[in-house]
Amino acid sequence: MSRHLTIGQTAKRLGLEVDTVRKLEREGKIRAVRTQGGHRRFTEEEIDRYRKIQRSTGASKVGSRRRQGAA
Repeated sequence: MSRHLTIGQTAKRLGLEVDTVRKLEREGKIRAVRTQGGHRRFTEEEIDRYRKIQRSTGASKVGSRRRQGAA
């Protein structure tokens, strides 16, 4: 069975801000399942799928935590 990650865990794994992950989910670029309480959960497989697509398209990280001049 696949492990379900919170939006915070997903953002950390992707190196993105939580708000960016929300936007990606709204745009259909990454799929989430909802808990009974309405919280987003992302599978590890979905995170891997998204990463693979990003690598193959050469897309840059929009909304990345890595800001210019940050260590």
